[in-house]
Amino acid sequence: MEAESKVPIPAGMDTLHYQLSTRFTSGDQADLDSVTIVSLPAQMLRLYQNYPNPFNSQTNITISLVKNEVISLRIFDISGRRIKTLVDNEKRETGFYNFIWDGKNDHGSLTASGTYYALLQTQDTVRAIKLLQMR
Repeated sequence: MEAESKVPIPAGMDTLHYQLSTRFTSGDQADLDSVTIVSLPAQMLRLYQNYPNPFNSQTNITISLVKNEVISLRIFDISGRRIKTLVDNEKRETGFYNFIWDGKNDHGSLTASGTYYALLQTQDTVRAIKLLQMR
């Protein structure tokens, strides 16, 4: 089984404003300066290490995109042969995505125990991680 889910994140910055105040033992209250916190978006494409790793029946592969991009996510064996295509040249919006690889190849057959690589490609970038499957 393979699955994918998207967790939306804002396109720009998140800004939070806090008004601080204090209460004295006498019961009086005083407002202090306000505080503004700005959360900046991630600055680069990320391919996170899969989990669990090593895995038996399935593993999660998470990516984050900082802009809308056309992506491919493929699994290769240690010899460089493509084993599984999870995403093939598909446009995705900014955000986090989680893919589940069930340890099967493109033909639906279970793959052997061993070392595999997940390769994430965009027009400008390539990222890779090592996956260890133990049956």
